[in-house]
Amino acid sequence: MQLWDALENSFEENGDYPALTHPNGKCLSYHELFREVRRLANKLHPIIPIGSRVAVLDVHPFDEAIPILSLIALNTAIIPLAYKYGGQRCAQIIQHTKPHFLFSPTGECITPELIEACESAGTLILTLSSIESFPPLQIPEVSKDNNQAFFVMYTSGSTGKPKGAILTYHNILANIEDIKTYFEISNDDHIIINRSLSHASVMTGEFLYGLICGARITFYNEAFIPRRLLSFMESNHITILCTTPTIFYQLALDKAEYRMLQLKKVALMGEYLHKQVALKISQRFPHIKFYMLYGQTEASPRITYLAPQYFADKEGCIGKPLPSISIQIIDERGNPLSTGETGELIVKGPNIFVSYWEAPELTSAKLKDGWLYTGDMVSQGEDGFLYIAGRKDDMIIRAGMNIYPKEIEDVLLEDERIKEVIVFGTTDLQYGQKINISVVPFGGIEIREVDVVYICRKKLAPYQYPDKVNVVNEIPRNMAGKTIRKQIV
Repeated sequence: MQLWDALENSFEENGDYPALTHPNGKCLSYHELFREVRRLANKLHPIIPIGSRVAVLDVHPFDEAIPILSLIALNTAIIPLAYKYGGQRCAQIIQHTKPHFLFSPTGECITPELIEACESAGTLILTLSSIESFPPLQIPEVSKDNNQAFFVMYTSGSTGKPKGAILTYHNILANIEDIKTYFEISNDDHIIINRSLSHASVMTGEFLYGLICGARITFYNEAFIPRRLLSFMESNHITILCTTPTIFYQLALDKAEYRMLQLKKVALMGEYLHKQVALKISQRFPHIKFYMLYGQTEASPRITYLAPQYFADKEGCIGKPLPSISIQIIDERGNPLSTGETGELIVKGPNIFVSYWEAPELTSAKLKDGWLYTGDMVSQGEDGFLYIAGRKDDMIIRAGMNIYPKEIEDVLLEDERIKEVIVFGTTDLQYGQKINISVVPFGGIEIREVDVVYICRKKLAPYQYPDKVNVVNEIPRNMAGKTIRKQIV
């Protein structure tokens, strides 16, 4: 089955069930959504040949959703852009991919900066008003060739230029089939999406998967204020939320009396889940089934999952691989490691990306003989579960000792005064690297640098003691909300 076939089947089978909520509050049924998708595809077909590269951008994700579905029907290459990440990043991606078209339905987000980028890249800007003169046609037969039908999903690297991972429709559908095996949803569910469709986890695991399963989808496009999001979810009877541990932790810390009894499942991903975070959120919302997910954009993105019954018990655990995925844990020479030994996780499966867009050197470093080198250091327990130690490139080597920042962070986060912490290395001529720690205290609670040092000396080995400690107001994060180690000074 092709990706469009799966979507079309759902549109037909779920007919009068609610599908997609308009920003004005009106909800399109699956039949109505199908008609909108067909209508737009009919208008775009005379202009956009099969295999064209089309960037999609608008102010509200709803205005991107229907065009993306129409472009899937037309078997094009799609480059989802995120308005909230700013014109500079969007312009950078346009200049990198040189799409044939930039489609912005309302045209509200077309700035002089984007116009200049499109002119430089030879990209034609399309809006709904500019295609109205074309007569409607039948949706063309969907090609069975996936070579020209793909997404270019840009990773949220903390430094350097963004990388565009090419994910075929087949990659994404294979990942969706794996997600079905552990995360069941139906046309009784209501999913809230509070992140951009430019994220692979949102595109695959929330938007497309939700539609294929017949769920209702509502985009939340407001700035993140915990109490407002809690109120919105409760009043709109949201049953499923996918987000990061940091975001949901902020919801759990809010003192508002929102019980969220209708919220059935929460999928957490994108960050390490600390034990005290898992305990706090599971205690605040005991009726919710929490899933911990692990993946990468290059894997479409899901790789492993941890089922709800283990959520609060297996700290640092990312679960087991999805059914179609093979894994190995290897040392620096590429040799397989034994149970309990920590090494780099590499994975293979039908969900693994083709390459980075026009970046052969980066591709060859990440993809070898079909294996995706994740850069994450893990170990496998006797029970078959995978436990994450940290990023390979985050590891600090101090006087010849390998130090994983997460191990220090876990100890510090056990202290009730500390809300957030990040550990990172900086160059040192004598020892190779120094250990730096930045901590964020809970509001109104005082913690001093000397207190942090005391905790470390009490609970850690001497080679893990910090060289420098800073108490800060916040930890810097990238556009995806992930902490940035290498930019902290």
